Amino acid sequence: MNEKKIVILTATFGMGHHSVSRALKSEIERVYLDYTIEIVDIFDIIKPSYKKIAQGIYNYLTREFETLYNFFYNYKKDSRKNLIDELLYARYNRRFKEYMDREQPSIVISTFPMTSGFMSRYKLKTNCNVPLMTVITDVVDSWEWVHEGTDQYFVPSIEVKDLLRLKGIDKDSIFVTGIPVGADFKVEKSTASHTQMKQVLIMASAMGKIKFDDVLLKQLESVENTKFIIVTGTDYELAEALSDKSYKNIQILGYVSNIAELMEASDLIYTKPGGVTLFEAINKEIPILIQQTTVGQEHANIEFVKNREIGIILDRKTHFADEIENIINDDVKLFQLKSNMYELKKEFKAEAILRAVR
Repeated sequence: MNEKKIVILTATFGMGHHSVSRALKSEIERVYLDYTIEIVDIFDIIKPSYKKIAQGIYNYLTREFETLYNFFYNYKKDSRKNLIDELLYARYNRRFKEYMDREQPSIVISTFPMTSGFMSRYKLKTNCNVPLMTVITDVVDSWEWVHEGTDQYFVPSIEVKDLLRLKGIDKDSIFVTGIPVGADFKVEKSTASHTQMKQVLIMASAMGKIKFDDVLLKQLESVENTKFIIVTGTDYELAEALSDKSYKNIQILGYVSNIAELMEASDLIYTKPGGVTLFEAINKEIPILIQQTTVGQEHANIEFVKNREIGIILDRKTHFADEIENIINDDVKLFQLKSNMYELKKEFKAEAILRAVR
């Protein structure tokens, strides 16, 4: 028996970090049956009452005050040691040390920049040799992810690996794995052919300032030979508002647990430029349509989509329904995007994480 205790440290800022943590836990448990793996939110360690507050502030700033959010994001991205996080480390290092001394994990995996920072400082202060493995959850090379004492970095792309090398990180400690996603997104695509009708999956949370009103829905309804599935997620108010409406080619779903299945049956997905959703689509080889944004890490993800030609960026001034109709009827373009995703996946060495925790 090779029993090990792994702690996956994460944080409640959006859903991506927790999603990656769950994917890692599931994959490690699948291979190493005798490992104990626990996902822990850093705020549950340092200050549980801050969790909802931090999540609320993050959501509010990214939706209503992009400029202010980007000021803080860029400051942390460009600073080797930023004052904001340093104050948190100084204030709560003791609580983190108490947690580590009590739990004594064999390995720590971090899916959030600040959790890497806490673990780095713990290692330096105590001279412990517990491996710290950092999994970067957006296509970024921000300094906030880089911490002394990190043994391995698992990064989304070759571009990020090269940028980390320029920051002085040993190339042999950086592994291109893509962003870890759930097993249901990695199942081989079905060889069964779709019907002649195309399908577009729309994630309502990505709509931003585009409103689901009768005008938009009727425009979507007019797109020939295309079925639209609109997933409202946790926006229960929107789900209720749309449930009274009926259109011949539009299906309204609330919160669902089968996004992978819906992606599988779709020819195009309209979604937010979040790292996890982006790599879920890549694994499923489903071309993406995403709204232009200036929000820090999302903007970096968009640049990756552009450079790798795996999706279409929708300008804020572009007519939403017209753009979808143009893309969904361009079979050559859709094939090119899918082919680029297929080639991109060849760069991922997902097994590197499993080897690292062996």
